[in-house]
Amino acid sequence: MKFPFIRHINDVLGAIADKTEFTVRQHQDYTTVDYQVQTNETFDSEIARECRGIKFDRKGNIIARPFPKFFNRGERPDLEAAGAVGKPVVMEKVDGSLIHTAYVDGKLVWMSKAGITWVSELAQKYAENHFSADTLDLIEYVTSHGWTVMFEYVGPHNRVVIAYPEGMRFLAMRHNVTGELKWSNPFSGVEEREIYPDDISFDDVKKWTEQEGVVALYPSTGFMLKMKADDYVLKHKVKDQITLEKNVIQTIMKDEVDDLAGVLDEEDYAKMSMYRDIVVDHLTRSAERVESVAKAAIRNNLERSVIAKQAGQELTKAQMSALWRYLDGRVDSAYEALADALCNAASSGGARYQRAINDMGITVRWEDFHMQQNEE
Repeated sequence: MKFPFIRHINDVLGAIADKTEFTVRQHQDYTTVDYQVQTNETFDSEIARECRGIKFDRKGNIIARPFPKFFNRGERPDLEAAGAVGKPVVMEKVDGSLIHTAYVDGKLVWMSKAGITWVSELAQKYAENHFSADTLDLIEYVTSHGWTVMFEYVGPHNRVVIAYPEGMRFLAMRHNVTGELKWSNPFSGVEEREIYPDDISFDDVKKWTEQEGVVALYPSTGFMLKMKADDYVLKHKVKDQITLEKNVIQTIMKDEVDDLAGVLDEEDYAKMSMYRDIVVDHLTRSAERVESVAKAAIRNNLERSVIAKQAGQELTKAQMSALWRYLDGRVDSAYEALADALCNAASSGGARYQRAINDMGITVRWEDFHMQQNEE
């Protein structure tokens, strides 16, 4: 499978220019491009699917290219039909954090999807304490020559559902420009994830317990898909949660709808996907309103008291809170601020949640939408 060539940040910005789901975040020494939430149209191009933690230096040159977005089995039948060809290599999917290398200002750094984070710092410390000096030198050499080396880091501090002893497993190497993937492990002493027989049954995987699932790689096309065990998914989020709107909203705000693709039947998953798109659209419009006020305030160099007086006349309470967080630089976007607030309100429920829904302009309610779809 040929991936798109990416040399510079300008090679990706055009593909996501009108997609508010994506965030371009500038750090001191590098820039990350990632997505916050997905709709059915988010990953409608090869370039968009690359925007999953891809990173660039201060001049915009690519420095790290982790895996592209890949989907649950049954989530994107259009891509699956073209890519799932021949016998797959079926690998263990571990319930941990993706960690990858990058070369920044002549130095090897370890990053997660979001960049240098507390998780990547834990992984770096583990690697430096457990990998040999020769292995670390080879990792740095490979990284400095234009490859991203990817690992899965697990440990008690970053547990998601399943408890693992601390460790790091080699996943793959990827060329920053061409996107070529290499799966063989050249690093002595570094653990690899388990490879299963190629005739493994996906139906059997769904019945696993105390394991997350598998990733299937199709060598002839380079296509990848994932399959999670029902036990894992149900522990992560109970299927019955979709009967309550506040749980549905939390699932949407946490970008976890796709995890239900292999659990819900096709009809319920379609309803969830459609409602997700409606909620994201409403929240996006609310965020655009907030950012419009923020940009005007910055442009006119307004004092906070003036902003409060003017904006308070046209924004709701929830939107005002998002405005302050955005202006203070505590979030990358007004959408992020609104999504966080809505998710927190949904976890509380009651009157607080009802006010948040109304303040953010979400007029289509899950119960009404669900019933309407059933009637149709």
